[in-house]
Amino acid sequence: MELLPATPDQTPILANLLELYVHDFSEFFDVEINEHGKFGYPPFALYWTDPDRHPFVIRIDGKPAGLVFVKKASGVWDMAEFFIIRGARRRGTGMEVAHEVWRRFPGPWEVRVMQSNTGAQRFWSKAIAAFVGQPVSPVHVEKGGINWAVFSFESRNRYQLAQVNIGRLIAPIDDPRIAGFVQQLDPVNRLAEESPGFIWRLKDDGGNAIFIPFSDDPKLIVNMSVWESIEALRRFTYASAHLNVVRQRREWFENMDLPHYCLWWIPAGHIPTVAEARERLESYQKNGATPYAFWFSQPDSENADHGGIADRAADRDL
Repeated sequence: MELLPATPDQTPILANLLELYVHDFSEFFDVEINEHGKFGYPPFALYWTDPDRHPFVIRIDGKPAGLVFVKKASGVWDMAEFFIIRGARRRGTGMEVAHEVWRRFPGPWEVRVMQSNTGAQRFWSKAIAAFVGQPVSPVHVEKGGINWAVFSFESRNRYQLAQVNIGRLIAPIDDPRIAGFVQQLDPVNRLAEESPGFIWRLKDDGGNAIFIPFSDDPKLIVNMSVWESIEALRRFTYASAHLNVVRQRREWFENMDLPHYCLWWIPAGHIPTVAEARERLESYQKNGATPYAFWFSQPDSENADHGGIADRAADRDL
């Protein structure tokens, strides 16, 4: 899943998605079709001119799969429109998108749901509770002849995403066979640091981590970093020039029998240690995806363990 800021040249895509979205809502209230057989969306143009409005396209496997319209009024963020096509629902996508939006826009939030739309109320109640860590009861209001359930909560950016990726080189780091990898270290590290959502990476005084030991094996090297969200790391990993390095991995690294990577949530501001990464990776290798350690493709991240080593380390820093 990708949640991408929309640009004016994507107006036709969003307009088509809006037609599907409004059609879904015609089940709950009367919506008139214009002379062209379309519902239309009067506020649409404002999303290209109003700095407090933010349109997004949701893509799955590169194809449009939904939209999100966010706006801000009186200092409060509002999930103005939220739509995922039917074929992409009930897979955890909606919750992943909602959580990503709330992480990108910290501060007070409101989500409004028609009381007659009981399915949407159940979804938003579950998604918000999972995000803030406790149930949030809606306030019921009437406006324009429609009864609404309004959820109010705060997005605090409480957690960030840590990743570890290890590899065993086919030869010592100064061997000519590894030269292509070494040559790409600085450009790829620079690309990471300039990527949206990047926070931190493991490095020594030389600017990289190739001489930081992960174990007693001198040919085993480690990469660690921290990101604002899963989506930010996913974009860097698979939707940037970094993907070229991923595809060349077999030229420089041995195949490994066990997973050589994992992700986990950490409290905002915490810097993970190599020992912490080693324990998370060992858990992932032994137990597979759990709330303690997981990977992009596994939904456990939505209910991830925000405690454990990271919280205990953070407590020691206080």
